[in-house]
Amino acid sequence: MPTIDPPSSLGDTLAAARPSDPVGLAVSRMRIAAGLFGSGMGTGVGRFQLLNRLGAGGMGIIYAAYDPQLERPVAVKLVHVPGAKGGDALAEAKALARLSHPNVVTIYDFGFAEDHLYIVMELVLGQTLKRWAKGRSQREIVKAYSQAGQALAAAHAAALIHRDFKPDNAIVGVDGRVRVVDFGLACEVEPPGPERQLAHRGAGTPGYMAPEQIAGGPITAAVDQYGFCTALQEGLLEKSERNGSPVIPRWLQSVIDRGRAAAPADRFASMAHLLSSLARDPAVTRRQRIVAAALVVAGILTFVGGRATLKARDQACGSGEGQLEMAWGDEGRDTALARVAAVSPYGASLRPLLQGDLTDHARRWAATYREACSASTSGVQSQELGDRRMACLERGRSALRSVAQIVRSARSENIADLALATHALPNPEACNDLAALLDADTPPSPVAAKVAALRSGLDEARVQIAAGRSRQARPSVEAIVSAARELSYNPLLSEALLVHGHALLNTDERAAAIPPLTESYSLAFQTGLFTVAVEAWARRAWSQGTSLGGEQSLSGLELVEAAARNPSTSPFARALLYNNVGCVYLALEKRDRARTAFERASHEEQKVAGPGAAELLNVDINLGLVVDDPRRRDQILADATAKSARLLGDDHPVTLNARWLRGVGATPYATALALLEPTCTALEMHGVLGAQRCWMEVAYLRRELNDRAGAVSALRRTKLMTGAAPSPLVGAYLHLWQGEATEAARAFAAALKAMPPGAHEPWWDRFERAEVELGLGRALSASGHPQEAKRALLASLERFGQIANKRVAANVERRLGRARADLVTVLLSVHGSPATIATLAGSAAAWLRQAGGQQEEIAELEKRASMTAGD
Repeated sequence: MPTIDPPSSLGDTLAAARPSDPVGLAVSRMRIAAGLFGSGMGTGVGRFQLLNRLGAGGMGIIYAAYDPQLERPVAVKLVHVPGAKGGDALAEAKALARLSHPNVVTIYDFGFAEDHLYIVMELVLGQTLKRWAKGRSQREIVKAYSQAGQALAAAHAAALIHRDFKPDNAIVGVDGRVRVVDFGLACEVEPPGPERQLAHRGAGTPGYMAPEQIAGGPITAAVDQYGFCTALQEGLLEKSERNGSPVIPRWLQSVIDRGRAAAPADRFASMAHLLSSLARDPAVTRRQRIVAAALVVAGILTFVGGRATLKARDQACGSGEGQLEMAWGDEGRDTALARVAAVSPYGASLRPLLQGDLTDHARRWAATYREACSASTSGVQSQELGDRRMACLERGRSALRSVAQIVRSARSENIADLALATHALPNPEACNDLAALLDADTPPSPVAAKVAALRSGLDEARVQIAAGRSRQARPSVEAIVSAARELSYNPLLSEALLVHGHALLNTDERAAAIPPLTESYSLAFQTGLFTVAVEAWARRAWSQGTSLGGEQSLSGLELVEAAARNPSTSPFARALLYNNVGCVYLALEKRDRARTAFERASHEEQKVAGPGAAELLNVDINLGLVVDDPRRRDQILADATAKSARLLGDDHPVTLNARWLRGVGATPYATALALLEPTCTALEMHGVLGAQRCWMEVAYLRRELNDRAGAVSALRRTKLMTGAAPSPLVGAYLHLWQGEATEAARAFAAALKAMPPGAHEPWWDRFERAEVELGLGRALSASGHPQEAKRALLASLERFGQIANKRVAANVERRLGRARADLVTVLLSVHGSPATIATLAGSAAAWLRQAGGQQEEIAELEKRASMTAGD
């Protein structure tokens, strides 16, 4: 089974389907139809839904698939079995069923579908051993092949021979575990008879087949030794040729030569014996002896030289804070932060938070530097590991330089972004995760320094993007993408394309982010970087789903979820995935699915600290938007507000937005006002649009409580703001609530004329249209035009009702309640249906009583509700 590549383009999919693969052709046509017409994917075998072709293995074609019954991704291998001759075709299924070993791919099920045998097995996310070995050290390659050898030894113990071992038939999973796959040519250990020898002649892959296998002689477990050692030698020689290093060490070459001996009798007695010889690395044995001797000598010298050594080490390793301070340039951090405080009142309130965050970061960075330096100077860790830890810390220092530049150039209109920039700094403690550092990809030595420098540039760009400076980040990111292409180093290229796409998402060119993000997750899947793959796919889905629309933006979700569940994938990537999927479902007005996705995102978001935590603050806010229960919704938004305040401060726009949404979602008018009025005042520090929207809601609430003067005062406050034209609703409602009903009707009518309906109008545009129609109906009623008022109010009522069916929100219910109450008044004046009036009055009264409306109005509506058509 080959490594997983993400779904290709529709054209590539069609090109990959061959006439000998009719199922593949059907899947390709189906995927094209899904892409063009949004149709569901329906081709499958048994209960398994085929998603896309992964490649061809011995005797069959392999597909990524989905098991709807157990809700998991799987791999399905289809073997063409003409007529009723299916006995031999079951060989792989039966062979795998007899094996249970960590290094052998797991088989789940098998069966027949028409003239195909299907074998269902685990979907292994990773790379072929051949692809994985590129750029790896000799020790890493031998260690991985030893795992594959354990699988072959287990097969031999079960009286099975693989017969087709090669580096393309072993997968290195993202968990680091090697699995041997494709037992399509497996056979029993017992020597076959003449007929079976003839049938098996030439079965295998040229170049890896033992001489007796080519000649059609008896097949024994020794043929797997031959293929194994041939593949191992191939991987080691490729490394030697790339690095220009010496040939394979003599001891290792002797093991390989014996495993590849022409005569089976001259090979090892068993695969287990071969693996035992492979584990006897003289360099390791020699190091163990040296370490043992060194410990004895160290014990003698410790007391004599300990004090002097510790003092020198402390002096050498205690300079971390000074090195970090250099990132701020000649003026230093305190001077830069003092300038922030002088920019605006909000800057003054932000400075203590920035000071605390940056001081804490410097303390943690210096402590990590001290620990890494001491481990190197004392010889506790290898030079390679020490270099990796220092490179990790240097990337953090580069990111701090970007923060320093952002702080120095801050202006009043973007000063809030500084808090986001500091929270985008890489976590210093990540440089203490030794296992992760050792498992990280290793660039080939000729380009390693260049790759490290380019990755530092990406860290600086990430900080700029987090701080809302995507346009400034784009030139440097585009240059890094070009440099990565020249280096032909795909791990770096996939990261650079992800950052490039992220930068484009935050501009007016949102749809332009789709190509680089698509290429990013394609490359990341191929190279086994599943955190990058999941993040890139999530950002692409959000970009496509919110700009171009359509469920096709979620194509491939099952495979991405499988990658997200892998332990190597970061919680941030998982949280971002489910948040963005929820946003797409919300845009598609699939509220229940959106809520499920946001709940999963919230669960993952709780595990995230450091970089990404600030971006994920919107997860709980989004969840609060789709929860139906008012008490739970209020608690979620209250917790989101508190979390944001702890991270970014009480007056940060993200915190204020959470508080605004909590106020908008509160049912009682008095509760909503208590939340919104201080929020509106704070929002004025951050620009016009958010504050205008906030004061308009306050005006609406004040008028509901019969505080006409308070409503007018709130609207006038928005007109005093500079920097953006007020909403047309502001002037229209000012006319209405100042007793100028005719002028109000004209203003509402003009606003409605300026927003012609689109073919696929999103719900937020429909909400704005319904709000204008409500205002128009109220103004027409007040100016003595009941018939025209009736039409406007009915249109508003219908539109708000459609929105309320899919979005349970107090601000929608407020408008619905007002539309119903005002329509009752209009219908009474035109002698409308008593039954209709009673129904509308009952609904309006129930809402106003729940919200704490005017008692006189509630009493009158309840009176009308008690009347029937016959009264």
